[in-house]
Order: sequence, then structure tokens, then C-alpha cells
Amino acid sequence: MELINSSNTEALDQSINVLPLSLKLKLLALKHVQTQIEKLNNEFQSEVTEVLQKYYAQADSLSITANDVVEAKQLPNLEVTRNLGEYFHTSEIIRAQEIPLTSKPFDNYWFTILLNSKLHVAILPEEEDILVNLERVLMTTSITKRDKRYKIAFFFKENTFFSNKELICNIKYDHDNNLLEAKSNKINWYPDKNIYKIISNKTTVTGGGFFKVFKRFDKHSPNPLLKKYRIDISFIASELIHDVIPNAFAVYLGVDKPKSSVK
Repeated sequence: MELINSSNTEALDQSINVLPLSLKLKLLALKHVQTQIEKLNNEFQSEVTEVLQKYYAQADSLSITANDVVEAKQLPNLEVTRNLGEYFHTSEIIRAQEIPLTSKPFDNYWFTILLNSKLHVAILPEEEDILVNLERVLMTTSITKRDKRYKIAFFFKENTFFSNKELICNIKYDHDNNLLEAKSNKINWYPDKNIYKIISNKTTVTGGGFFKVFKRFDKHSPNPLLKKYRIDISFIASELIHDVIPNAFAVYLGVDKPKSSVK
């Protein structure tokens, strides 16, 4: 809902003042109602923001736990083992509980997720050899009255393409989910390993590329070169934020997000 603000109040008053008295009275009554709605919105917006901040803090913490399980740094807790009967025959439960689940991490967990997601259309064949080195993805979220901000950190094993152990994207949206800004740290490619320079001469390559999300974008920049990757960045960032990361478990299995089983 578009609310009355200081920039358009004067224009509204001028429009109302020139109207016949009977119509003016009705519109002033409507303006009063609209003002009350704005006050109500401002009152509850701060409360909503506070609740969302608490939610994101706890969700981000659970995301770290999920990555620890993937990397075999954490055993299933008692709450998990209570539910083993749903997945194992009685004869298997004891053996399942005794298996040392910390012995080996998942193989290509995040790489599999990316290929199973809608993002597979953005991944170039040349990028797959890089993405198999992706070990961990963490997202932290913050919200203000003006925007929503996401920090997505990608952790890589040592590889032959770049020296970065961590690549970070900082994405900012308004509350209508319009991309406002994207920033990231620079990829430090090893000599002759920058895949975009390598494939730039291939006529078969027309745009695309997962690593475009690490390009800079600023909605308010006058430089058109900074805006040319907007569509790629917006698509990749949106999929990561709204589907791939929050639903990673289901995407890994190649199934739709299950309905909540929480009671």
C-alpha cells in the first residue's frame, strides 16, 4: 500500500482545496483514515522488523548446524535418533546408531544441489570443474525498514582456478524484492585460469554463467556497464536466497520442498 508521506502531502492538500465543499469534506475524511493507516503501519513495522530479525538470527544459526552435518563435523542428536524407526527396519536401528557418521563428509553436496536446482541453466560447462570444489554455503540475513540484506558466503577447497578460500556476495533488495545492489570480493584467478577470458572467444557462449553473481551491480549507478549483468545477478541471487539455500536438503534429493511436518 502506498502511504501518504511528506513528499506528496502538499500536492494532496492543493488538489483537495480546489474541490467543492461537499466533496472536499469526504476527501478530508478519507485522508484522515489514510493517515491513521500510516500511523498503524509505522507502529507495527518496527515490531515486524524486530520479529524477523530474531527469526533470521536463529535460522542462520541452524544453517551453520546443517553445514556441520554435511561436513561430518556433527553427529545426529538424540532428537534425530528417536526418529530412526521411520526409516529403518527394527533389525537395522541398532546398527544404524553405531555407524560412525563423522567418518566422511557428503560427496559434492552443494555441487549436486546447484545442478538439481533451477540454477543449472546458468552454470556453464567450464564452471562445473570449479563448483565441485564448493564445500560450504552460508547465508546471513538482516532487515531494516528500508531494505533486506543478504550475505552469502561460498567456501571452496583449494583448487587450481583461484586462490580465494571464500567468496562473499552482499545482496540488497527493497521490500518489493527489487534488486538494489550487489557487491562481492574480487576473484583472484590464477594465471590463465580465468574461465571468462578463456571462453570469451568462443562464439557458442552467449551470456550466462553462475559466477556472474560475483559481478557488481548498483541500481543507482549511472554507469550502464554495471547494470548489464542485472538480469543474471537477480536470477541467481533470487534462486539462492529463496529456494536453493533454505531448501537445500530437498533440492539435494531432487524433490520439491516438502510440506512442513512441524506440529
